[in-house]
Amino acid sequence: MERAAYTKAQSEAYNKWKIDTLTVSSMFNAAKEEGEHNKAVEVALRTLEMGLTIEDASKLSGLPPEQINEIRKSALSRLNSTV
Repeated sequence: MERAAYTKAQSEAYNKWKIDTLTVSSMFNAAKEEGEHNKAVEVALRTLEMGLTIEDASKLSGLPPEQINEIRKSALSRLNSTV
């Protein structure tokens, strides 16, 4: 019978390290995606502020027109609530 190359403690330590590494990697990926989305929203808002169409904002930001329309409505709502 073949024996394991690692002790139980070594195997458990490795598994913990692997889980921790994957968790950190996942957190970085989520943060990156959130940052990219926030940048796309910023581009869409600037495009709309310049007077371009929702379709143009979609092309420049990469966001779907429906989402840009929701962003526009949300931005207008925030402006109206501060006035």
